[in-house]
Amino acid sequence: IMDRHGGVHTTVITAALVPRTENMMITGMDLGGHPRTADPVPERLFRTMFERSGVGTIVLDKDTCIVLANPAFCQLVGYAREDVEGKMALFDIVGEEDTTRLVASPRAGHSDRCIPPDIHELQLKHREGAYRTVLVVAGAMPGTGWCVLSAVDNTPGKMVERHLQENECRLQIVLESANESLWELDLTTLRLELSRSFYTGLGYAPGQFDATCHSLMPLLHPEDEEPVTRALGRARERSVERGKIEFRLRAADATWRWML
Repeated sequence: IMDRHGGVHTTVITAALVPRTENMMITGMDLGGHPRTADPVPERLFRTMFERSGVGTIVLDKDTCIVLANPAFCQLVGYAREDVEGKMALFDIVGEEDTTRLVASPRAGHSDRCIPPDIHELQLKHREGAYRTVLVVAGAMPGTGWCVLSAVDNTPGKMVERHLQENECRLQIVLESANESLWELDLTTLRLELSRSFYTGLGYAPGQFDATCHSLMPLLHPEDEEPVTRALGRARERSVERGKIEFRLRAADATWRWML
């Protein structure tokens, strides 16, 4: 990376997509070697960034032993720095399932094995026994056999996600118990989320046809095709916030069922 004075820095850049989002987490660490001066400023900058960063960061050797750990990482796992550096390995604080995935990875046994391949989420064990879900990005330090791993606590996000899934499950149970048909349309992809009752209410087996607008069109009554197409167009253009339309779909017994 070239700075504003024309100096070139050898820098480790690591990046990974944040699961289920369109965001990317990027970290950069200057390895030093500023060409314009022998002053160890880059090393001091690295140390300052490492110590003061709010992102939990560790440096692992080729055997996954933790060589360096910053305060944010120590807080994440609940250990003092002197109990971590040179005394613990990544596998000591990673969940059992993630450990299995790491050991079974194609890179296991390679000099870069300390880099979690294609893993963006890990379970880190806190000193008190609880596990924290973290978003992880890691990268090799060229010519050293070591790697840098940064972890951001995503436990609150996972809790929200779990609560949403539980609420969705409860809603699905209520709807199924009430024998109500439920469908949800993604206006971008035109894919549908159809409840079991939607299929069975029409006499079809759940999943008998693809959950897309294209798959439903042959089941639509000819007289309803034009108004449904217009309503769908208005919805995709976001010209209306809320709408209601009645249409007919052909059931498995060839009769027409009114849908709202």
